Amino acid sequence: VGGFLALDGLWQSLDAIRIVMGDETTKRTRQLLLDALCRQVDDSIEVAKEGDDSLTGLDAVRDAIASVKPPPMT
Repeated sequence: VGGFLALDGLWQSLDAIRIVMGDETTKRTRQLLLDALCRQVDDSIEVAKEGDDSLTGLDAVRDAIASVKPPPMT
């Protein structure tokens, strides 16, 4: 989340963001990693928002990550 916030105003205009995983990642592992990442992002955003009311843009980060449809594994 920190990286997205640091690049606020830049990443939103990208057509895609790619998270690179090793070539030995199974479909199940990939899904578990994505699910864990989504949960971690949601939790981190909520904790950050509770601790600092001046934070802005966090909802946009969460919505962008939630809307990502990962490319098919080849």
